[in-house]
Amino acid sequence: MALASDFIWSLFQQNTEADRKNVPRVSLFLDDLGNDEIAKTGNNEISVGDNFIEKIQGLGATRGWKNWNDSYSYTARFLDYCNDLRNGFVAELNKKMRDTYSDEFFVELLGKPVDQLWNEYKARYGRTS
Repeated sequence: MALASDFIWSLFQQNTEADRKNVPRVSLFLDDLGNDEIAKTGNNEISVGDNFIEKIQGLGATRGWKNWNDSYSYTARFLDYCNDLRNGFVAELNKKMRDTYSDEFFVELLGKPVDQLWNEYKARYGRTS
């Protein structure tokens, strides 16, 4: 757990105790959240929808790359790509998203709209659809 914490603190540039949220325990649950909900969080608990897990198992690689936020896996890889474009991007995006989210954060941090960045990412890694 210490290695995971160190990785997260480094990624989000949370170098001091004041930057970090002290969470002594997080619980993870697999729940029936209905068809429209992938996951939810609150009170140091993460609930992942069992339908989402079934979709991952059933669709896997056949799903296609339609949008950068179609799945956690796509989002993680895309944000890693953005972080390669500007070291510290993920940490800065995380700070901006403490209260709200806007696609404009990508323009502010990288100078390009998120859709343009997504198309460049797909072109670089061989997927155009």
